[in-house]
Amino acid sequence: MTDFRERRGEQRLKYDWAIRFGKDFQGELNEGRMYDLNSESACFVCRKEISPRPSDKIVINFTIPRLGKEYKAEGISFTRAGIVCRIDDFNKEENRVTIRFNIPLDIQPVRKVAQKIRW
Repeated sequence: MTDFRERRGEQRLKYDWAIRFGKDFQGELNEGRMYDLNSESACFVCRKEISPRPSDKIVINFTIPRLGKEYKAEGISFTRAGIVCRIDDFNKEENRVTIRFNIPLDIQPVRKVAQKIRW
């Protein structure tokens, strides 16, 4: 198993929801799964054959879970552009991709989910 060392100061929100990514939203979009997220960066898992490369500029669309009425799982969607700063082998068929956002999120996802606040 690969050892992923913590490199971020802000706590990360770990969850496994679908994401879409591509060079832009005008062309073909690829699918992956969110691995973790903070306000400045995200890590997602995707098949190796569609994986971006380090220093690629990509756009990512993802949803952050939030707590709704009667504790139903809901989410709020975000689209962010950024640069791929790291690629790790996740398993034989998938890579773990780290992207640093050009513009950080205006929230800290872990705090919002932990506080169970709707935003």
